[in-house]
Amino acid sequence: MNLVISCVALALASWPLEPAAGDTTPQRCLVVDLDLAGRIRQISPDPGIARSAELARGRVELGIVEGAVSGRIALDTIRSVPETGDVGVAGEPLLPRVQIAEGRLVWAEAGLAVAAGLIDDPWVVSGNQASGWRPLAPILSESQGWFERSDLGASLSFTAPERLLTLRGSYLNGEGLAHRERNEGKDTTAMLTLRPLVFADRSPELLELSLLLRDGSRGLQRARDHRLGVRLSGALQGHRYGVEYVHASGVRGDPLRTPSGLSGWGSVNPWWDLIAISRLDLVQQLPGAGGSETLFLGALGYRGPGEGPRGGHVLAGLQRRAAGAAAAEIAGGPATSQATTLFVQLGISARASVPTGP
Repeated sequence: MNLVISCVALALASWPLEPAAGDTTPQRCLVVDLDLAGRIRQISPDPGIARSAELARGRVELGIVEGAVSGRIALDTIRSVPETGDVGVAGEPLLPRVQIAEGRLVWAEAGLAVAAGLIDDPWVVSGNQASGWRPLAPILSESQGWFERSDLGASLSFTAPERLLTLRGSYLNGEGLAHRERNEGKDTTAMLTLRPLVFADRSPELLELSLLLRDGSRGLQRARDHRLGVRLSGALQGHRYGVEYVHASGVRGDPLRTPSGLSGWGSVNPWWDLIAISRLDLVQQLPGAGGSETLFLGALGYRGPGEGPRGGHVLAGLQRRAAGAAAAEIAGGPATSQATTLFVQLGISARASVPTGP
């Protein structure tokens, strides 16, 4: 049975477009996505640099669909100085950055889509969609710097009828959106997502299993930068849950680093508009004593109408990070090895899609 991908469906569906085999060519639409979150926080022990307020999320995306052809550009907001620094461009301003700039061609009836440009990393974008709460924190692999949010290159995907499975392949430069492209090699990634319960109850998102393999390199010397990822996740009536494991062979040009991490998350909407969110990351940065790191994140608050944070949220939460001496950013520095953050966050997230023609 062919399903029309309408502008209303585009406003609610995951973006970018990956139609299932049997769908019809999407209608002509203009898609606008806005994601903003401001946060007031208190860090203990005091890192010595004023960070009581931050823009936790600042992203705007504009896309246009003309039947089988679509294009989109996304800008996010970054600070010109890292968390542990105090000197930036013209002080410490917030700067816009091009996060996504891609063209996409879909053959909806066959479930095929090809994209090129500055495109999503398949593991990161699918992880953000699975957790549903990117405004709170990036997923484990992105926050650790093991994956870039996007990169220059091309990708090809196939989605089976009823979304039983999605197979993605990408060929990327390997330096990401925030670095010069000086990699002599390329990153080749294959990712398979299975939704085994789709025919049981017509709920393909109830259970998803994703597997990822990446053969990559970094820098002029082609230092190995391989990745292995496994994720089990799902969503049901406003509740989300998942667990993922990532192993890295080579990080940021150091081929000898082989960290790994396990992350589990869950969010429940028990009654009315109350939302409770928790996440636990266990990371082994270096083998042996002192090389591990843990991060706990918990939040409770109000969630507006919509899926995940869509429609707005007000959250109060706690984040606790504990790192061994060998895993801390600065060895022996208590402000980097042990840190507790209390925060209050206000965010809005909205997407609209309007027809542009017949």
